[in-house]
Amino acid sequence: MKSAKEAQNRLEKIISKLEGIVRENESGAAMRKEENIFQEVLPERISTLEQDIATCETMSHSEKYDFDVHMRPKASRLLAEYLASLGHLDAASEMVESEGLKNLVDMDVWREQKEVFFFSLNVFHNSRGGLGIDVKLCM
Repeated sequence: MKSAKEAQNRLEKIISKLEGIVRENESGAAMRKEENIFQEVLPERISTLEQDIATCETMSHSEKYDFDVHMRPKASRLLAEYLASLGHLDAASEMVESEGLKNLVDMDVWREQKEVFFFSLNVFHNSRGGLGIDVKLCM
């Protein structure tokens, strides 16, 4: 009997290790997917930052500077981020699409933040014996 229990324990440990390996593999695949997304987006973001440096140099050497041509994308990006930070995700998403800022503004991060906020709000109210909030209604 002792050997049967030992065999069962060893088998359970092996299964547990295999399940851990599967979880690591799944999380690794998700991480690689996210890394690929960043590899696609980062060159455009770096280019934008390099343009900002060039813009500052141009502005310092020029008497006339066309702000509409050079600053509109930057101002639009800042406005989209601001709208998203206030929770106006539809308006921010519309601006991101219309201004071509998809690779410069992480709307997914703002959506996830909103979900976490409303979920934590719901948990807080329920833990206090309040009426609670239906998370689906808030989104």
